[in-house]
Amino acid sequence: MISKRAQLGSTLTWMVAFTIIFFVMLLFLLGVGTLAVGGKAFNAEIKYDVAFEADSLMSQRKLIVLLNSEVDFLGEEMSFKEAIIKSMDIYTKDEVFSKLNIDGLYQLRHVTTESKKRAIDSYFSDDDEKREAWSLSINRENAVKNILKEELNDECYAYLFEFPLFDVVYYKGKNMGETYSYFRDITLDSDLVKSSIIFSEGGRDFEVKLYTGRHVAGDCDEE
Repeated sequence: MISKRAQLGSTLTWMVAFTIIFFVMLLFLLGVGTLAVGGKAFNAEIKYDVAFEADSLMSQRKLIVLLNSEVDFLGEEMSFKEAIIKSMDIYTKDEVFSKLNIDGLYQLRHVTTESKKRAIDSYFSDDDEKREAWSLSINRENAVKNILKEELNDECYAYLFEFPLFDVVYYKGKNMGETYSYFRDITLDSDLVKSSIIFSEGGRDFEVKLYTGRHVAGDCDEE
């Protein structure tokens, strides 16, 4: 009898422990799910390609801080990564993407303005909705550029920001050009680093890249 009672007590103890562990794991999974929904663009891979390993942390930190920055996006407060997602939203829709005649979103910035407009128009039947959607897409793209002017404002470093809608070089908060070759011309090779993050939106992936390099005429604190 004593043995059976001990066995019963052991079983009850195990059941209670299992129940507690189950609920703890459930709460953990719910928490992870909430984080994934709140930051859905950050659920994919992060990769770094650096010229010098010693400089990689600076580039990594700059991109992550930039994407998590709270910004004013067309009168609405949100993180910059959310602004990126909103600016790409219309192009990730199957009906619009199929009209762009591209293999992936990485080719979007090479699509003509007229082709983008036709693709967006095809998604709507009402003329007012077409005009509103096209105007919104342009305003969102310009808003992203304006945010970058404020965020990538440095006396020492120049930045090249690339994502499907455009690639722009910034130095001292100004738009300096739109090509990688120009960025290389104005930066020191020894300080060139790159970091990138893959976003996933609407079932389609696109990459955001940030190149960082010390400007050849940068006013840098050497201390």
